[in-house]
Amino acid sequence: MSINSISHNLDIFETIKQIPIEGIIERYSPNPLINKGGKLWTLCPFHEDRNPSLSLRGQRWRCFGCGASGDGADFVAKLYGLPLIDTAKAIANDFGFNCDQPLTIEQKQRIQARYRKQKLEKLWRQQIFTISRNLAEARRALLLNLDKLPNPEAKAFTVELIDQALNVLDFGTLEEQLKLIESGTLGRWLHE
Repeated sequence: MSINSISHNLDIFETIKQIPIEGIIERYSPNPLINKGGKLWTLCPFHEDRNPSLSLRGQRWRCFGCGASGDGADFVAKLYGLPLIDTAKAIANDFGFNCDQPLTIEQKQRIQARYRKQKLEKLWRQQIFTISRNLAEARRALLLNLDKLPNPEAKAFTVELIDQALNVLDFGTLEEQLKLIESGTLGRWLHE
């Protein structure tokens, strides 16, 4: 590696340090930023995160759930599994800074595949949220009419089953959620 390439690489890192980290996170993260208590937070994409645990402070981020941390380049590198220099070049290109060496086709394909996966995961989370909300509403309606029904003990058992299903939808793994939905159990409560 020549002195010029080392100098060029350092310039790229200095260039992307000029980009506000919230701009980098907003562009690459599958999850939106939330202003909570004067700080920016988001769901951490590096672990199963139910409540926003990744916090931005200055030009750094830190997840209080899994302990991951770093700057904007570290976030994107970890998210897409790229070396830091390639990540820095991609960020520079994406934010309109001229970069001599664009990403290879393979690297772009990996980024696109990861992006598609994140979009599917985001769509899945939205679907699960909608199903969970509808199931919670069905539970509430059942509880309101429990004493009007001919067999309240059976209905109370149904409420317990709905609670278990809600627990899987809200806190279960992807596999547990898929198993529950594929079982057809939810259909009788949601009239699918």
